[in-house]
Amino acid sequence: MGYKTEKVEVTENNQKIDVVLTENETFLDEIVVSASRTPERIMESPVTIERLDSRAIKNTTSPSFYDGLENLKGVDINSNSLTFKSVNTRGFATFANERFMQLVDGMDNSAPGLNFAVGNLLGISDLDVKSVEILPGASSALYGANAFNGIMFMRSKSAFDDQGVSFSLKRGITSQKAAGDNEFNDFNIRMAYAFSDYFAAKATLSYLKGTDWYATDYRDEIDGTSMSHAGNTAYNGLNMYGDEVGTTLDFDAIAGTPAGTLGATRVTRTGYRDIDFMNNEAKSVKFGASLNYRPLGDDRLEIIWNTKFGSGNTIYQGQNRYNIKNFTLAQHRLEVRGKNFFVRAYTTAEDAGDSYDTRFAAINVNRAWSSDTNWFQEYAGAYLGAAAPFGVPGMNHDAARAFADRGRLVPGTPEFEAAKEIVINDPNLVTGSKFLDRTKMYHADANVNLRDYISFAEIQVGGSMREYRLDSQGTIFTDYDGPISYTEAGAYIQGQKRMLDDRLKLTASARYDKALNFKGNISPRISLSYAAGEDKRHNFRASLQTGFRNPTAQDQYIGLDAGAGILVGTAPENIDRYRSLPYNLGINPALAGYINAVSGSNIGSSQVLTGDMAYNNSWSASSLEPF
Repeated sequence: MGYKTEKVEVTENNQKIDVVLTENETFLDEIVVSASRTPERIMESPVTIERLDSRAIKNTTSPSFYDGLENLKGVDINSNSLTFKSVNTRGFATFANERFMQLVDGMDNSAPGLNFAVGNLLGISDLDVKSVEILPGASSALYGANAFNGIMFMRSKSAFDDQGVSFSLKRGITSQKAAGDNEFNDFNIRMAYAFSDYFAAKATLSYLKGTDWYATDYRDEIDGTSMSHAGNTAYNGLNMYGDEVGTTLDFDAIAGTPAGTLGATRVTRTGYRDIDFMNNEAKSVKFGASLNYRPLGDDRLEIIWNTKFGSGNTIYQGQNRYNIKNFTLAQHRLEVRGKNFFVRAYTTAEDAGDSYDTRFAAINVNRAWSSDTNWFQEYAGAYLGAAAPFGVPGMNHDAARAFADRGRLVPGTPEFEAAKEIVINDPNLVTGSKFLDRTKMYHADANVNLRDYISFAEIQVGGSMREYRLDSQGTIFTDYDGPISYTEAGAYIQGQKRMLDDRLKLTASARYDKALNFKGNISPRISLSYAAGEDKRHNFRASLQTGFRNPTAQDQYIGLDAGAGILVGTAPENIDRYRSLPYNLGINPALAGYINAVSGSNIGSSQVLTGDMAYNNSWSASSLEPF
């Protein structure tokens, strides 16, 4: 193992055979395609590439090949949950990593409404991975927007070349003090068959199930020493939801006493724990099928139809914490591929399924039982002694809270579960928390290599066109009156020239991209690689390239009330279109003075905020004081 095979001819009896084996440096001869969109030795690549092949995948000790990517140089894995891992290279990134592009057989498998990949939910089964190539760093010169921190190119096995039936079963446990020991199961099966030299088909199925990590850090977001409302009337726990709703109770104004007698105190409602709204069931189901047709009976020309479907449960930590339940992604591709060209078109559709925002779920379960106005009135009255006939002592915050919370829905009871079921299936954030998203993406791209027509250099040209159709029915985006559509397009050219007895290779490329709401952008790249030594085994490379990122669909068109704040996308039409839910100014005193001054509204009334208010009629902490 690890040495080249030597053949020695035996010509006589009792012949002495003396063999010196040489190291088999096969890793220098690995072939990659992602760096230049053409096959080349990894050491001659114009940019750095980290590669994981099927042999390395079999040998990894990680639960899956996707987890095993963390062992590659310069690759980081952010674990958002058991089934939602985010890959990143060269730079900082959140779980929602829109700076890194993930391609499966040339298809971008990011969720179109999120603009980042939800782990390997729509990826490849471990049994079907031929290779994974990662380009750490800017890759926009060939792949366009969002190939900013890097790009991962996953290739699946051919239905013609890798036939047969294979399956794998992995079992284990996950162990956590808060969750205990729980079973982990991962099953994969792959079937591929070539009916002739002209036609082949394959299908894959993957099923994973486990228990996600429990979130049990209940420290107050401001005072890390506080774990509950005991001694902290304004408690807002990290993994507690519903306690974001609060107001400042001016007891002097309520009781009619002179200012400073009783004072004012900020009070928040009693919240629910994360585990009251998260079932923590991690699940992933992936199905893929392809039909492959070779009109000429060999790989000079191939037509591929590919369908992929992924569904599962996971946890997404964004502005709020989301219970992603029965989330689905579907992808369909038609591609015509030859030796020197490809033309492909595909569509990606997502459906949020039964997903919901846990923060608003808790807020609205609280409100379904007792409105904010009623709860704070009862709290204030009990604190001032109005509930003394019921045995509730006055001037006692704990007693006032217990009085206001009497009859509160208790997790695990039929009443709580019934109220929760209503709330998590209601997409109106005034009363519910359901996450609606049926966004689609349509993409087409093509590439042609002109090496059969141009001799002085290897020239490639290509381009792509993409359309997004945002469809959240006004619950995430400002698509109140119907889906929002916007487009992106790009074109590129690349040239490669070999010189000095093929020792020196010059690669230069440039790409132009244009999105609907932004000016065009040019991304250049230039690289020199030199192979020294008698066997060309000493390789040197220098490259310069740039990358850029388009603002995501959410950056441009979101219109979401996240409880602690409102997120409004910056596309000009989005600012004009945004309208908030009615705000009760008595519960949001921070807004009261501003809106009263602007609109003349009274405390206790409702006001609808607009996107224009945020950008053209707003104030900051520094500007408020002199005002």
